[in-house]
Amino acid sequence: MASGLTRMAARVLTRLFTTDAGSPTASRLARRLQVSRASVSKAIAYLESQSLVRGERHERRRDRYVVDDELFHQA
Repeated sequence: MASGLTRMAARVLTRLFTTDAGSPTASRLARRLQVSRASVSKAIAYLESQSLVRGERHERRRDRYVVDDELFHQA
């Protein structure tokens, strides 16, 4: 949040940094953070617009989200 992210975007980004499950779906993030999928989706959209995360299409047409490899370089 100190870098200017909204609280939900900061929570999602932190969860993506600390996950050991690889690249989680929006549903998994929502479950882990105990928030709605809509909140996660809005945070992901913002993080994607800032090039902090990216979505990858996987089985059953579900997007999985990963932290961009160049995040620290960009920061």
